[in-house]
Amino acid sequence: MIKAVVFDLDHTLYDRYGTIELAAHTVRERFSVAEGVTDEQIASEWKEHDKRLAHHGLDKLYTELARCGIFNEPPTLEDMIKLHYDTYTTFFAPYDFAIPTVRELKRRGFAVALITNGRPHVQRKKIEMLGMSELFDEIIVGGEFGLQKPHTEIFYAMAERLGIKTGEMLYVGDNPINDVKGSTDAGCVPVWVRTTPWNFPDMPIPKLTVENVTGLLELEELK
Repeated sequence: MIKAVVFDLDHTLYDRYGTIELAAHTVRERFSVAEGVTDEQIASEWKEHDKRLAHHGLDKLYTELARCGIFNEPPTLEDMIKLHYDTYTTFFAPYDFAIPTVRELKRRGFAVALITNGRPHVQRKKIEMLGMSELFDEIIVGGEFGLQKPHTEIFYAMAERLGIKTGEMLYVGDNPINDVKGSTDAGCVPVWVRTTPWNFPDMPIPKLTVENVTGLLELEELK
C-alpha cells in the first residue's frame, strides 16, 4: 500500500523550460549575440540543448550551447555556468497545478516529500520562490545529503525519514535515469512525468506515467 508520494523538482513541480523563456533576454545582456537572433530563438536553443544534454551534466550542456551559433563569439563555460545559476535563483515559472495537487494528496492522507539533485542554495531558492517551503513533510537536496540521484541511498534515506518502506513510496519525476531508474533500484514505485524525452530505448518505460502531476490524482494507487 502506498503511504507517501515523493517528488522530483525540475520539470515535475517546477517549469524549467518556462523559466528559460523568462530568462532568455539576459543572454543578450551578458553576451554578444549574433545579429538577427531573437530572444525566442535564444530560448528555443537553450531549451533544446537542455532537453538533449541536461542528463549529461552542466559542462556538456553549456559547452554545446555556447557553440550553437547564436553568439558572435562563444562565451566561456565559466560564464555560461554562472548564467545557469543566476537564472535559476532569479527567475521562476511555476506549474499552476503543482501546489493544488500536492495539497490534495496531503488531504487524502499521504505523506508528501521532495528529493532533488543540485546545489543547496539553488534548489532551496527555487522551492522558496515557488512557495513550497512549508508544503512537504521532508525535503532532501542532493548537495546537502552528499549523494545525488540515482544513488539508491538517497531514496532509502527518505523512506527512513518518513518511517516507511521504499515499497510504500511512490516516486514521481521526469528523468529516466535519476528518477525512474534510481527509485526503481531502491524498491520504490516509479511514476514517469512525460515532460522530458525518454532517450533510453533499451530501458523499459515504467507502468505508471502521467502527462503532469495532476494525473497522479487519477491513479488507482492514490485513490
